[in-house]
Amino acid sequence: MTFGPGPMTSAALNAAVGAVWTSYTPTWTGATTNPVYGNAALTAAYTKIGKTVFLRMYLTMGSTTTFGSGSWSWSLPEVAAAVPGFTGKPIWSSIAAGNDTGTAVITGLLKVDSGASAFYIGAIGNNGSPWNATFPHTWANTDEIFVNFAYEAATF
Repeated sequence: MTFGPGPMTSAALNAAVGAVWTSYTPTWTGATTNPVYGNAALTAAYTKIGKTVFLRMYLTMGSTTTFGSGSWSWSLPEVAAAVPGFTGKPIWSSIAAGNDTGTAVITGLLKVDSGASAFYIGAIGNNGSPWNATFPHTWANTDEIFVNFAYEAATF
């Protein structure tokens, strides 16, 4: 990160040190048919310090949410760095939580592949099977997904 001559404004300094969280709406994709948020409650935001992006997302399914078909993924606010030797492989990961309301809380492994523009959640065990409309359970109104993780961006 480089700074030009002259005084540093508070807005520029806040942005440089990641003090500002920016809201965004991740694109939710299904490998076959895309889900639709409908009236879901979505809160997603990110901040960036240097090349490190910190992201948080909380999604509560609504009565008009449709779940699509095929493996789910959500767009990242910035493309992940391409790391030599890891092309197309997960390099950043974290734990995600899903709430099958009134039944169980499910954990999953959130993954960001080297050079990717999206993240996905897979099962812990079960060969890492990706979450979808019917796995790890059949998703419905009021079910929730929580994610909070960091990854390296491709650019400053």
